[in-house]
Amino acid sequence: MPNPLTKKELLNLIKLVREAFGCISELKSKNDLARWIQYPKVPSILSESLVFHLVRDHILPLPIEDVSTFKFRTKEGDILFENGDDMIHVEVKATGKSKFQYLGEKDIKADYLIWVNFEDFFERKGANQVKIITFERIGKYITSPRKITLSKLKEETKQSGILCIKIDIIKYLEKTQSYTQRYQSKTSRGRV
Repeated sequence: MPNPLTKKELLNLIKLVREAFGCISELKSKNDLARWIQYPKVPSILSESLVFHLVRDHILPLPIEDVSTFKFRTKEGDILFENGDDMIHVEVKATGKSKFQYLGEKDIKADYLIWVNFEDFFERKGANQVKIITFERIGKYITSPRKITLSKLKEETKQSGILCIKIDIIKYLEKTQSYTQRYQSKTSRGRV
C-alpha cells in the first residue's frame, strides 16, 4: 500500500506533467501530424494525493474526526479514512478539458466521490486554479458503471448542495496566501 505523495512531490509531479503537455503542444504547433498525439491522462496518484492533503488539512470538509488513520490506494478504494468504528470511503476522479470519466463499482459505492476538474491547468501557462467537486453517495442515483461527463453527473445526482471549491493548488501546496474560494452550486445545473 503506497503512501500519498508529499506536497513537495506533488509540486514536482505537476511540473513534470506540465512539461509533458508543453512538449506535445510544441510538436502540435510545428507539425500538423502531431494533432494525432494525445495529451497524457492526469496521473491518478496526483489527484488522489491532492485530495488526501485537502481532506487532511480540512480544506475539503468531510465528516471525519481523525484523518491520521487511513488506507491509501487499496483494492477497496482510493482513500479509506477510519472514523471511529466506521470507514469513510472516498473515490477520486480527475479530468482536464473533457470532463469525462468512467464510473466503476467502487465509485458508485463510495461515501464520497471527489472530482478534480483541472480544465486547462496543465496546458495554459499561469493556470494555477482547479475546481474540486464533492458528491455524496452517488449510488443513490447512479446504479451501474458507465462513462459520464461532469455536467451529466451533476444533473443525474440532483445534488443541489454539491460542495465545490476553486483552489490555487500551487499556492496551497507551497502554503502561501489565501488559496481557496468555496461556493455551493445553486442548482444541480448551476455552473461549478
